[in-house]
Amino acid sequence: MKDMQINLFQNQNNNTNFTARLPQKVFKEVKEIPGMCCAKCRNIMLSAPEVDTFMGKLAVDSRTTIKNQVDGVIENKSVFHFLKSLADEYPRTSFYEIVKKPEVQIRIANELSDKELKLFNSVVELSSAELKKAPIVVNKLKALRDNFPQMPKVYSEVIDYLDFYATKYPDKTITQILTTPVIVASHRKVSNFYYERFLTMFDKEFKALEKLGEKLSEKDKVRFDNLNKQASITWNAIYLPTETKNMHIEEIYERFLNNLEDKKIAEKIRKQIVRIPHNNLNVDYLLYKFSKHNLSEKNYIKEIVEQVSITFEHIKAESKGGKKVKGNGLYLCKACNGARSNLLYTTILKHCSDFGENIKAQIRKIITLVKHGNLPTYEESILQIKKALNQETKGQVIIDLKDFFNFKKSRAAKVVDETRQKLNVAGDNIRNKSLEISDKKKEINNVMTHLESLRSELGKLEKEQSYAYKTQNSIREDLKDAKKELNRILAEINEDIYLKKYNNAE
Repeated sequence: MKDMQINLFQNQNNNTNFTARLPQKVFKEVKEIPGMCCAKCRNIMLSAPEVDTFMGKLAVDSRTTIKNQVDGVIENKSVFHFLKSLADEYPRTSFYEIVKKPEVQIRIANELSDKELKLFNSVVELSSAELKKAPIVVNKLKALRDNFPQMPKVYSEVIDYLDFYATKYPDKTITQILTTPVIVASHRKVSNFYYERFLTMFDKEFKALEKLGEKLSEKDKVRFDNLNKQASITWNAIYLPTETKNMHIEEIYERFLNNLEDKKIAEKIRKQIVRIPHNNLNVDYLLYKFSKHNLSEKNYIKEIVEQVSITFEHIKAESKGGKKVKGNGLYLCKACNGARSNLLYTTILKHCSDFGENIKAQIRKIITLVKHGNLPTYEESILQIKKALNQETKGQVIIDLKDFFNFKKSRAAKVVDETRQKLNVAGDNIRNKSLEISDKKKEINNVMTHLESLRSELGKLEKEQSYAYKTQNSIREDLKDAKKELNRILAEINEDIYLKKYNNAE
């Protein structure tokens, strides 16, 4: 095992760092953040939105979609004319990109019914699956590879083959090229050749390994046979890189071989293990896979692009009970994530001197984003990540959270001060309101006192009024009596006059 040279996780871009300007957006997930670096190779990774944008630029332009999908929408004239108007406005842009424009989204909401929207969305989805001619797609892939050095070698070779075919067939799409019978037959033949050669060599060397086990004790032989079965699965795992397989094999056999009493047979087993070939992924298999599995062109190209994209990495491997939660996660490019498999971190650290520092660098980046408010959902997970790393690396990777906790402490203290200030302001406000209430109560008391005085005066006036009413009634009675007396006197006067006239008449 000591002879194995493990370079898979060595830093390929030591100049890369995390000093780029922080994004201004607030993110829910690390996978959304541009400029993140892989915690293993430390190369910059494509964020999920960047992958989506990249694939959108490969989709055919809107005019081509109208031409190719006309039969599907011509029956609905409203949708057809709507699509055509967008194609006229954005002729060189794919519908997949057009529909993301805010002004277009407003038009969609205002101009399409639910039924029309369903048809419209189906056309957009179909258009995203239809890619441009091979030369355009390949040039984009080559530019991607140039900017992301962690692109696995075998996928880089796929790009080279596609470049060759695109030059030879410039008017064809990737689908048309990789389904050409002569190309399919060629890659199938080579792929099968490599696989058959692997099987022949593997069978020979594996039998030699099993034969060495015959020299072991019965107890050790049973255990050795079980280990061979585990190792056989690893040797045949086509998508695992050779370096990862070697690490797996080391994990499988190391303790057993170290504990064998017969050191000579242990050394022979070690040497024989090194001779056993691996069923490695090869470019011909990947090119033949397109037609063999009837893959869509979009998904096939996306598989290449995603090799350099951000993926969630279980600190404690999922196969060993690790959960997909923020507190058990780092972020690796897909190539490194696949290469990690379910290897123990202690095993990787033995072969990758930069791994621990790269992990710390990524955690520092995440902490910086949390501190600046760009990644608020991760704040409570930082300590959990530290604990998970401490456990899985057996204390070899210790994350220093002193500055992070100082930040939290400072922020909490600031919140306490601000709250205390608010409390003081509230207290002052309460005191001011209490004084105002006291003043109002005094005013009310004064008003009440004045009211009582007015009520007293009112009582007196009412009594005087009552007395005046009585006096008035008495006077009215006196007036009646006076009128009666006056009437009586007038009657007497009239009677007296009458008598005088009568006497004179006699």
